[in-house]
Amino acid sequence: MITVWTRSACWIVLTTALVTGTSHRAAAQTEFATVKTEVAAGQARHMAQAEYVQFDRVGEQYDELNNHALVSRVRSRMRRTGQWYLAEDSVDVTPPPDLKGLMPRRKSGVVALNSRYGFALSRPGGPTEWRLNDVHLADSVDPSPANLKAEFLAQGTLFTRPYAISSTLTDLFNAPSFRLLGCAPSPRNPALVRVQFENNPPPVGKRPPSQLSGWCDLDPGAGWSIRGFEVTSDDRVLRDTTSTDVTSSVDRDGLVRIDEERHEIKIVKGETLLAHRTQLTTYKIWVDRDVPEREFSLTAYGLPEPPGISFVRPTPMYVWLLVGAGGFAILALVFRWLTHRNPAPATL
Repeated sequence: MITVWTRSACWIVLTTALVTGTSHRAAAQTEFATVKTEVAAGQARHMAQAEYVQFDRVGEQYDELNNHALVSRVRSRMRRTGQWYLAEDSVDVTPPPDLKGLMPRRKSGVVALNSRYGFALSRPGGPTEWRLNDVHLADSVDPSPANLKAEFLAQGTLFTRPYAISSTLTDLFNAPSFRLLGCAPSPRNPALVRVQFENNPPPVGKRPPSQLSGWCDLDPGAGWSIRGFEVTSDDRVLRDTTSTDVTSSVDRDGLVRIDEERHEIKIVKGETLLAHRTQLTTYKIWVDRDVPEREFSLTAYGLPEPPGISFVRPTPMYVWLLVGAGGFAILALVFRWLTHRNPAPATL
């Protein structure tokens, strides 16, 4: 009799848990459908404005294992036509262990793309002359230099950053390999929505793809942009975990303005911790809807243009006004001189 009641009780508990779990998953899927729609709308509004975004970024990175500090300063400018430039200046404040005793090292670089060509510059020794490393003409085999653009995007343009982890949220959420694990108010802040997920894409070629798992907190009050995430990427060789907190706001046009990002990154191989870094990144963001293309050229850096290409600085309007005013003044003086030279005959 006890055995029968025990089995019945276990069956009831299992059935209840199954029904409850199914109900929770259905509720999470319903909530997530709304989240996907809101994220897509917020991302679209942001990207429509981000094409004009310019920013200065200062990053401070500290290596917890090797006591190595790095400071980088980046300036980015963009034009709606897809032209942009990225200028970076970095300083190794504390050299790595194998370079102890050396003075802090500085390096600078520029990556830019205009309507006629793309180029990359470097200045390894700090404030010295720029050196041309790479240039691609727009009518060459590679009209949009992917290697240059990849470097630009890797530095974190604000074009998609408030809506991106490993890829944009819309791409991640709609990937066939994406699996929703939960969608509910965040334990850190009930005003935020936490999406828990896995993304295990199928293998392409010989190298296995990285398996992604973790969560992201989205802010409905800031265009459903990311306010924080913790994501682990595992490619069966290395496992790295990134924890990020974001301070941001959204303006009336839908542009998400990031003020500060805090990152903690751990990279593990097997049981060995290979790297443990902390980063603090601050931004100064502004919008400029009329950036001259000349600023995206070699001329802007004092270097000669490729053969047949010229970016001549247009004559400012105030110069033409000054020239016109000067011309009228000279004419007035000439007429005055002629009047005094040929006085009118006296009347008898």
